[in-house]
Amino acid sequence: MPTEKNQASSARLIIGDRVLVRRPRLNKLTSYYGPKPYTVSKIKGSMITATRPNHEVTRNSSHLKKIQRHVTHQEKEHGQEEDDLDYIPFSNKTIRPNKRPTSAAPPER
Repeated sequence: MPTEKNQASSARLIIGDRVLVRRPRLNKLTSYYGPKPYTVSKIKGSMITATRPNHEVTRNSSHLKKIQRHVTHQEKEHGQEEDDLDYIPFSNKTIRPNKRPTSAAPPER
């Protein structure tokens, strides 16, 4: 039960939520969280048990990150369910460099 004195809040995870599990970073290029999602199966206070096929982990709720699964228009047309897809969708935006074009001549001095 959260108290107002220490501004604590209860966990925002419920059974059935899809989460990513925090992992140790080996270097600055690795992600904070593992790429494969788990499903929350048990909750006991701040101790959360999450499962995926053939694997189960129990962690404090601070080591889990809830993910939202957005169903695309194509998935709706083909009737694919959320659980059928075991990946996290990425944006289709193109990444452009922040550099200006270098075709301009350097300034005269």
